[in-house]
Amino acid sequence: MKVFQTGRQWLIMGLLLFTAGIITSCDRDDTQPETQSIRGIALNAISFDKLEGATLTAEPAANSSSSASTRQTQVDSDGNYLLEDIVIGRYNIYIDKEGYYTMSANNIDLVRGKPFIAMLPVTHDIETPIGGITGIIMDNEGNPIPNANISISAQDESISNGYFSSTKSNEKGEFYIGAIPVSPAINNVFKIRCIADGKETQIIQNKTILQNEMVVLYFELKEELPATAIFHEGFESMLEGWEMDGFWHIHDNSAIYNEAYPDFVQLAPNDNSEGRIPNAYKGSHAAWYGDPETGNFMGEQNSNDHELSGGTSVVANKGEMTSPEINLKGITQASVNFRSWFEVESVNPNEYGFDLMEVYVIDEDENEQLLGKLNPYTDPVLPDRAPLPYTSGGFNQAPVWRYEEFDLGAFTGGIIRLKFLFDTRDGLYNGFRGWMIDELQVVNKPAAETTKSAPDPTRPLMQRDHN
Repeated sequence: MKVFQTGRQWLIMGLLLFTAGIITSCDRDDTQPETQSIRGIALNAISFDKLEGATLTAEPAANSSSSASTRQTQVDSDGNYLLEDIVIGRYNIYIDKEGYYTMSANNIDLVRGKPFIAMLPVTHDIETPIGGITGIIMDNEGNPIPNANISISAQDESISNGYFSSTKSNEKGEFYIGAIPVSPAINNVFKIRCIADGKETQIIQNKTILQNEMVVLYFELKEELPATAIFHEGFESMLEGWEMDGFWHIHDNSAIYNEAYPDFVQLAPNDNSEGRIPNAYKGSHAAWYGDPETGNFMGEQNSNDHELSGGTSVVANKGEMTSPEINLKGITQASVNFRSWFEVESVNPNEYGFDLMEVYVIDEDENEQLLGKLNPYTDPVLPDRAPLPYTSGGFNQAPVWRYEEFDLGAFTGGIIRLKFLFDTRDGLYNGFRGWMIDELQVVNKPAAETTKSAPDPTRPLMQRDHN
C-alpha cells in the first residue's frame, strides 16, 4: 500500500512539473515583441507648407517579421508626425493628402534605431517627376552631427554639372532634400556626399531614387586624418597678394540686407534670413561678390524696373578675385577646397547661361584653365521664375555654405594662382545676394572625386532677348 501511495505521489509531482513547464512556456511565448517609433516632418516639396492632417501609414514590407502590423497617424499643425509602438522589422511608409501625389519611403529597417523620415510630396499640378532623400548623420559613437553638408549629384556628374542641391543637418543630425528631378534619361541614379568638419567625407554611390519616393539614408562619419595645408585663406586678416575688382570685397559679418527684397526678388520658402547677407562660414570675414550698399549685385537699377522682376540693372557687371602665388613645386598631388554660398537668378542659371560662377587656375606663363563652374547643368523647369532664387541649396531653396573641391594634380610641380570669376552677362535678374567664399585651402592630397568634367569651352554661351 505504501509503495502504491509513493508511486502515486511521484505521478502527481510529475504532472505538476509538466503543467508548470507548459505555463512557463506559454508565458514566454506571450512576451511582447520589441517595438520602435518613426518620427519625421511632412512638407510640400516646393512651397514647404506644412501638411497638417495628412495621413502617414506604416505597412510591413514583404520581408518583415510575422508580428509586424500596419500603423497610422496624422501630421500635426507643426508638420510633424510620430508613428509609435511599431514592431521591429521592415516597413514601407506612405503619406496621403488630398491634392497630392502619394509618396513612399520603402523597406525601412527599424532595427537601426529611431529613424527620421521627412516626407516631401508635390501637388498634382507639378508635372516634373520628383523624389527626395532624408535621414540622419552620426559619428562612429552614435552621436548626431549638426551642420554637416549633404549634397546630391547625378551619378554621371556631366549630366547635372556636379552637385546641384545641398542642405545641412540640424542639431539632431537630421536632414532632407526634396524636389529632386528624376528621369529615365539618367536611370534615376544619383550619388550623395556628406561632409562635416573634422570628419572623413562619405559618398554613397549609385543610389536609385524613383518618382514620389523618399530614400532614407544613414551616414556614420569617422574622424578625418588631416592633410597638410599648402595654402590657406580664411579672409580674416590683411590680405597679401590678393587682387579683387567688380563687387568682390571682404564682408565682415555686419548686418546688411538685400534692398531688392521683397519688392523685386523673393526668398526661398525655407529661407528665414529676411534677406540678410550671411555671416562667414568660419570666423568673422568672408569674400563676397555683392554691393554692401544694397545687399545684391544689381549695381545701378533700371529706372523702369517693375515689381518682382528679379531686379534689372542698367548694365551687366562682373568681377574677378585672384589669389597670390601658390607654390606646388615638389608636390605630387594636390587639391583645392573651399566653402561657397550663393544666391543668383533661376531663369537661366545654367553653366552656359547667366550669373556665371567660375573657378580658374593661372599657371606661371599666365595661361588660364577653367577648373569648373558652380552653376547647374540645366535650368529649373517651373514657370514664372523671375523673382525666385537659385542658390547653393538648389532651386528656390535656402542658401547654405556648400563644400566645393577641385583636383590640382595637373598643376603640381609649378606655381599657380586661383581665380574666381562672377559674371552676370546681362542686366536681367540681378537683384539677388551674390556669391561668397570662405575657408579656402590647397592641400597635399587629391580631390575625393576627380571625375567631374569641366564645361565644354567650345560651346557658345546662351543669348536672350532683353526686350
